[in-house]
Amino acid sequence: TTAPHIFKALIHAICFGSKKIVDRFEEEGIKINSIIGIGGVAGKSPFIMQTLANVLNKTINITASDQVSALGAAIYAAVAAGIYPNVIEAAEKMGSDFDVTYYPEKDKVRIYKKLMRSYQKLSVCIETMHKKEPAKDSIYKDLKQECYDANMELNALGLVIYTFGNVSAVDRKRGVFAIKPSGVPYELLKPEDMVILDFDNHIIEGKMRPSSDTKTHAYLYKNWKEIGGIAHTHSTHAVSWAQAQNDIPIFGTTHADHLVTDIPCTTPMDDMLIKGDYEYNTGVQILNCLKEKNISYNEVQMILIGNHGPFTWGENAAKAVYNSKVLEEIAKMAHLTLQINPNAIRLKESLIKKHFERKHGENSYYGQ
Repeated sequence: TTAPHIFKALIHAICFGSKKIVDRFEEEGIKINSIIGIGGVAGKSPFIMQTLANVLNKTINITASDQVSALGAAIYAAVAAGIYPNVIEAAEKMGSDFDVTYYPEKDKVRIYKKLMRSYQKLSVCIETMHKKEPAKDSIYKDLKQECYDANMELNALGLVIYTFGNVSAVDRKRGVFAIKPSGVPYELLKPEDMVILDFDNHIIEGKMRPSSDTKTHAYLYKNWKEIGGIAHTHSTHAVSWAQAQNDIPIFGTTHADHLVTDIPCTTPMDDMLIKGDYEYNTGVQILNCLKEKNISYNEVQMILIGNHGPFTWGENAAKAVYNSKVLEEIAKMAHLTLQINPNAIRLKESLIKKHFERKHGENSYYGQ
């Protein structure tokens, strides 16, 4: 195929497309007797305009003025200014004459009618070939929705600074989890944006990079078989305790309603581990801290990473978010307690036991 052939084919495609538009108008009862061509190609390419006249089988008149749009505006302005009483009279006085007229060539019209039928068949074929199948719902649709809802709740609770925070949700039967994509503003997030990974950090489904904390989530899911969701935030008060490298003492019953121990804080990570697989080692750090303190992950569902921030978990993503909010409020209350009384003492054991057992265990009686 030569360049002139390609050029002619493009001209035919433009003209046949125009023919479909004109035909559509006439199918709807709008009779078109002739065409007016203005500016650009209409005034510069006799070949294209004659081809169009033959394809449309209609007369095409080309205006003499190459500033027809401006002229039209001037006509309306003249009427608005009271120079002419109406647009019709203004157009008669100010309008442009036709510079040239293209008439359909009967022998060419017959040829283009035949070519038009071929064009229509080809266009249907191409549309069919490239027609996109309706998007099939992902088998992870529900998991992505759970993860998305939890992440949006984390933001709604005021626990997120910009994009600093993430929640994941796990599907134990399929051996995968969903997590927020890295660095995407919450207002732009959609359920389908959630990234699906296995416990070895292989992306199963998703077009974006997962959260930078993904390896921590994966390590915890792999080692803790009974959790269903994990949350990580940079909330102000929880991070402050983490930066201070202090456990959060159990000062009151709000704390005791949720756990019977201080909220643990890990020591800062060793330099060698920081230089290594940092996010993976954060997961190791969490497990080691609970092991050293003889704490069960089922009983204490929150921790502070020294100099970093909080991680929480639960039976599902929603519970992980709930625990993140509880941790932030407990951290805030403990901070205020020590401001009011730097010598405040821990809650006595009888109250710890009473408040925890009101909500947990066989003899709990809080709620409906």
